[in-house]
Amino acid sequence: MTEQLFAEMLNLGDKWEVSKLEVLAEQSCIEVTIKDTAKLLEGMECPCCKRTDLIIKDHANERLWDHLQMWTYKTVLKCRLPRALCKSCKKTWTIRAPWEGVNKHSSKDFEALALTLMRHMPVSKVGKLMKVDDQKLWRILRVYIDKERAKLDWSELTRIGVDELSIAKGHRYVSVFVDMENHSVLFAADGKDAQVFEQFTEELYLKDGHPHAITEVSMDMSPSYKSGVDSNMRNARKVFDYFHIAQNLNKAIGKVCSRERRTKGDIRNLLKKPRLFQKNRDKLKEKDQQTIEKLKELNTATAMAYQMRLSLQDIFKTKSEIKALLGLKAWISWVHNEAEKEMWKYFLNPLKKFAESLTKHFDGIIARWRHGTSNAVLEGINSVFSAVKRRARGFRSKEYLKMMLYFTKGNLTGIPNLIPSK
Repeated sequence: MTEQLFAEMLNLGDKWEVSKLEVLAEQSCIEVTIKDTAKLLEGMECPCCKRTDLIIKDHANERLWDHLQMWTYKTVLKCRLPRALCKSCKKTWTIRAPWEGVNKHSSKDFEALALTLMRHMPVSKVGKLMKVDDQKLWRILRVYIDKERAKLDWSELTRIGVDELSIAKGHRYVSVFVDMENHSVLFAADGKDAQVFEQFTEELYLKDGHPHAITEVSMDMSPSYKSGVDSNMRNARKVFDYFHIAQNLNKAIGKVCSRERRTKGDIRNLLKKPRLFQKNRDKLKEKDQQTIEKLKELNTATAMAYQMRLSLQDIFKTKSEIKALLGLKAWISWVHNEAEKEMWKYFLNPLKKFAESLTKHFDGIIARWRHGTSNAVLEGINSVFSAVKRRARGFRSKEYLKMMLYFTKGNLTGIPNLIPSK
């Protein structure tokens, strides 16, 4: 009776049956032994000649499959798989177990649960929860990802974004290419130099895409990225998004604050929180606003730099290309004029260099209005990057990080997920 219940739970049908159940209390394990029935060969064809005159020749050695836990007990399926013989062409093969997943030692149900949990938890924790080595989970994930990525078709790909993702500590990076249309991760390459575009180009060819079909690349103002686009994608226009511009601006303001804090001891306490000057107006607390007002009254370079930041932010909010073009030119001129004043020359120099970089990349910055490109995609993808990095603690290699990027944001619809997507 119990064996029949387990057979129904495993959805074995009438070609397989549970012959034995054994509970190993000391190992907290349930072993379920399965065997084939006399109906196994019904409707089966030879994979070589397609004939149906088959017989069971013998059985292979016993194999084990990890299955879903039951009552906190690890469940293992055991079976000696039958080997079939075709009387016509004499071909012999081992009949595959219907419960077997992509891994030869785990069931489909086990893999579906593992993959679902890995979407939301660190892999090491999933391994402990399911009582298996996390290396096995990584192997399963790799097979599914490789299988699904082989189906991708990039023949219509024309607009991409690229951004760098730092890995833990040190100067170790992965460059991540993104489809700007469906917001999915396309490819991850080691490093952040021009060669990452060569790697992406090779992947493009494998998936029926073409580098010269790319008409737009949204990226930061990295010289290596610019070189990579120029060398590999002759028809692509470079678009520099505000997400990265804002990052560079905040770094420049941080330097302004640091310089002023070191040289003006009387306002040191007002400048002890440099991140305050990276906040938007609506994020300022009352105490923060009071600090900024005091700095304005004292005519500080940091207060001036903060006003410049807010002004540039307003320019990037406008939807008119003409207003943006004129506003950006006026802003650059304003920064240069203020930075030339003797009282602020030293302090505002980092902001002056930032303004010079905007002049150097002016066409690529204005392109976001000219071609209707939004940086919202890369901002959204970056939030995913951050989430993956938080879960990346304990990753043993960059390959695992790449796999998790593809898994969580690669638009791989064929990977099992027990939680329906909204």
